[in-house]
Amino acid sequence: MEANTAESVRIAARTREFINQHRFYNNMNPTPPPLDLTQTAPQPSGKKSNKGCIIAAVVVAVIVAIGVAVVVGLGVWGYAKMKDNFATDPAKVLAMSNDMALLDFGNDSKWRPQFAMDILIMKMAAYGNEDESAFLVVMDGDPKVLGTGEAFETQMRAEISKQNAQRKRKEIEPTKEVSSSREDFMVKGTPASFLVTYSEGIDTGTRYIEVSGSFESNQPGRTAFIYIKAPEATFNVDQAKVLIETAQ
Repeated sequence: MEANTAESVRIAARTREFINQHRFYNNMNPTPPPLDLTQTAPQPSGKKSNKGCIIAAVVVAVIVAIGVAVVVGLGVWGYAKMKDNFATDPAKVLAMSNDMALLDFGNDSKWRPQFAMDILIMKMAAYGNEDESAFLVVMDGDPKVLGTGEAFETQMRAEISKQNAQRKRKEIEPTKEVSSSREDFMVKGTPASFLVTYSEGIDTGTRYIEVSGSFESNQPGRTAFIYIKAPEATFNVDQAKVLIETAQ
């Protein structure tokens, strides 16, 4: 009986030792828990990048919206500015013209105010008779953009030709040059060289005189330009000289 009891104690001791050894092993080498497929998978590390992409998309959308608003705003501003700077009212045409060069037309009804416009680097005021066979243009421009001297005058004449080409053929008869020369006019007390050109109408054979030249504008830092074209039967170089020399 005592032998059996001693053996039982020994077996129990060895069992406790085995259990303790097993627990120690498990603590040193833990077994991973079984995979629970019902659990929600953890978010990958790319979650932060997705958030960054969303923020970037929002920023781009805002920038695009601002860009569209700016373009639309500039378009509206540009239209309003253009509308304000284009005039057909005679008083406004005269006012814009006088800003460049104040001319004394006297009682000559030939030069009726027609229109004026201001496109910042260049201004233009146009006069003409009822059938537009004669017209006068006062212009000025920024020499930093349009140049000076003959280069400036060439551009101004080209702009006038462009304006004429956009009008109906019956109003502005195309011409061919017959002869040209330069004459000095006194403008604001200073000699200014003007180009005097005689031309002939291609359709009717009517002879025209053209007088054009540049001088200092009433606008500081800008150059003024005058262009006159009229039938030679109703206008001559002496009349052009008298009119241009009234500029102040």
